Amino acid sequence: MKLKRKSFIFIGLLIILWAVILSRWAGFAKNHSFTLDETLYVQLGLQLNSDPSNYSTQTVYEHCAKNGQFLPDYLNKPLFKHPPLFSYLISLFNRLFGPSYSSAFFVSLASGLVIIIMTYCAGAFLFNRYTGLLAALLVALDPIHWMCSQKIWMETTYAAFFWISLVFLIKAIFDGGSKYFIWAGVSTGLAILTKYPAFLIFPVGFTCTLFYNKKLFKLAYFWLWPLISFVLFVPWIVWNGRVYKAGFLAEMVSIKGSAKGNFYQIFSVWSLIIAAGAIIAFFIYNGYLKKYRVKPFNPRRAVYIIIAAGLILLFSRSYMTKGLVNMLNINYVPPCGWEIGMFAREPWYFYLRRLIELSPFYMISILGLFLLPAAKSKASFLYITAFWIMFTAICQGNFQSRYILTVVPALMIISANVIIRLIEVRRRFVGKGWLGPAYAAALTLVLAYCFLKVLFVDSAIAWVNSVCYF
Repeated sequence: MKLKRKSFIFIGLLIILWAVILSRWAGFAKNHSFTLDETLYVQLGLQLNSDPSNYSTQTVYEHCAKNGQFLPDYLNKPLFKHPPLFSYLISLFNRLFGPSYSSAFFVSLASGLVIIIMTYCAGAFLFNRYTGLLAALLVALDPIHWMCSQKIWMETTYAAFFWISLVFLIKAIFDGGSKYFIWAGVSTGLAILTKYPAFLIFPVGFTCTLFYNKKLFKLAYFWLWPLISFVLFVPWIVWNGRVYKAGFLAEMVSIKGSAKGNFYQIFSVWSLIIAAGAIIAFFIYNGYLKKYRVKPFNPRRAVYIIIAAGLILLFSRSYMTKGLVNMLNINYVPPCGWEIGMFAREPWYFYLRRLIELSPFYMISILGLFLLPAAKSKASFLYITAFWIMFTAICQGNFQSRYILTVVPALMIISANVIIRLIEVRRRFVGKGWLGPAYAAALTLVLAYCFLKVLFVDSAIAWVNSVCYF
């Protein structure tokens, strides 16, 4: 029986991966316009084929300037602003399959497949294989993943290494073993060499370690993880130092004004909530409530209460209420297009509304906060991950859905776990007459709508592959 279950899951995962390959290739093969980023990455891959040290977009910048097309100043630098791993992978695939846009696309396609596999692994490790398989299916159908895995964007490769790192951290934190921290260090280093936001893995890992297994901080092999990551990142630091000399840090680390504005806006609005939450956690942790004969409760539950209260406040706003209405309208397609800065005037909680408009499964993952137990639930690992990703993306500003690709697996695993648990609830209605069939019918209708809605959005945005910003 166990062998049959494993075979079913293995075959199911293979079918999902094969469907992803066919659908992404079909989207890429359509007659469509390439984004500026895609053109830049392809050009960098070609340059690196002939000269492994030619990692600059100045040639493209000068060519466009001659034709009257002015690009951002950061493209007129002796080194491209992003770390080089993604472009080197394109160069490698150029050598394997010949220099072309298709070869560059294969990097994103392979990265998209890795994300799905890592989603399954994380879901299986944290919950069970069925949750992992359903989560893999939800990620495969997700519009953000679909778009990113058929575009030549580095976010897909960055997300792949990000989730490889998280899977190793999950194994290390819950099962122990120095080898997992070593591999987490390697994959984290590769993620950082793809895109700087991968540094986010550290606060995620440190927070989860503090929650679940803080004794690891005292073990030497725990620190192999950040050490190996830093060692892998050193060559890129040295390269910048040779090119920019004393000013290399200013070139590597820059914060846009919009990002600062969002950062201060968030903290000005939520500073009281954050401060109140910190004070509550402090008193609980130090036993003051117990001293004054007030029944203490788990500090993790306090965190959940704060997050839940924040979500309730957000969804009470008309902007978010409209998002809920759009989610329930099966014919609604979220705005998308080619206009630069088309989401620049959106409020800081834009991503939350955009997620539920793209897929109702995100709403299920949010409801999971109220359906899953707070104390030491493994779902907390995923919520912590989602919090750090969304917080960083909001502070960054420049809203684009591809920038939150890394949050997709976390929320889809939670959504899958909630669905599995809701299906299991049906057993409680056995022998209770019409309640069982009624519950099953209601759950089937809800899930059917969720799948139909996400497929409709896919058909309108991802399948046609004709937009840049969504």
